[in-house]
Amino acid sequence: RETQFDVHDGAECLYYYSGVANTLGGSSYEMPGGSLAYTIREPLGVTVGIGAWNYPLQSALWKSAPALAFGNSIVFKPSEFTPSTALWLGQCYKEAGLPDGLFNVILGAKDVGAELVQSDLVSKVSFTGSAESGRKVYEMAASGMKKVTMELGGKSPLIIFSDSDLDNAVSGAMLANWYSSGQVCSNGTR
Repeated sequence: RETQFDVHDGAECLYYYSGVANTLGGSSYEMPGGSLAYTIREPLGVTVGIGAWNYPLQSALWKSAPALAFGNSIVFKPSEFTPSTALWLGQCYKEAGLPDGLFNVILGAKDVGAELVQSDLVSKVSFTGSAESGRKVYEMAASGMKKVTMELGGKSPLIIFSDSDLDNAVSGAMLANWYSSGQVCSNGTR
């Protein structure tokens, strides 16, 4: 069941960012005194995505779809526990006509991730994982003034109001806590 969700949500992510790509562009504004101000959206260049082991397809797509839609290339390092999903996604991108070099997969453990984050060729890092690992990634990226996006593990509270249907609330709380074996950062666990 979780795998079906992973695939469906991944497809929705691709659909969303394929639509956003058409809306990208600069804007211009007339300023007081007759001058003109404008914005130009430019790709960042090489980005890095480091994914977690749970929801491996979704993680790879959540990092690659926006990067590609905004004109960047991405080097994706999946969890060492789920490498085949990212390799399969790379093949799908290739079959869909994505030019070589825009979506790249590199396999390895945390030392490989550290090398990617510290590379001078990288301008942005997107990381999914624990808060402890996130701090380390952030520190490495900050030394190079890289843009960083993080999705860190956490525990999310549930609120059950006094007028709730208690049987339904308990059922919902159990699902919120144990969905995907309890391995979702936004699971309701307290």
